[in-house]
Amino acid sequence: MKGLVVLIILLIFITGCSQHKEHAKVQKQQEEVTTEQTEKAEKTPAVNRALTVEDLFIQPHFVIKDFNVKTANNNVQYIIKYVIDPSANNYIEKHHPVLYLNILYPDEILKSSHKSTSKTLKLTPTAGDVLDKEMIINDTFKPEFNVNTLTASSHQLQLQIFKENKQLIHVFENLNDYRRH
Repeated sequence: MKGLVVLIILLIFITGCSQHKEHAKVQKQQEEVTTEQTEKAEKTPAVNRALTVEDLFIQPHFVIKDFNVKTANNNVQYIIKYVIDPSANNYIEKHHPVLYLNILYPDEILKSSHKSTSKTLKLTPTAGDVLDKEMIINDTFKPEFNVNTLTASSHQLQLQIFKENKQLIHVFENLNDYRRH
């Protein structure tokens, strides 16, 4: 009787192991197919699909070259120099997008200035032969706030870009990473 019980337990164990192997094999095949599809999608050139307004701010279509902060009295200027590629230039020429941009302030600026973002800039980019461009976002603070603190490279300022309907389409993290030193 003991032998029969051991044999039954052994058969159950072997059956369970073989089912686990089969399940693992199927799961691995699914992962390989998903990976293959992802790689294929990444290798598919952007030429095959139309550029969208969201694509305008993804490399290589848009590259920030320099970021600078200038202050005077209670005013601050955020100067962003950037380059667009020819396909982004063509999109702008055909679609004339209206965009809104602002600077999102980090918590330490919010606490001391009581402002979460800069003033919002309405931008209608222009196409042309010059692909190097510049945008300037101006902001004003109350006199009790020291605007010179905004020039500190330790602050995590972010550039937010919105579509015409004010839907957020892109965020550039830590603009200070783009400063030329």
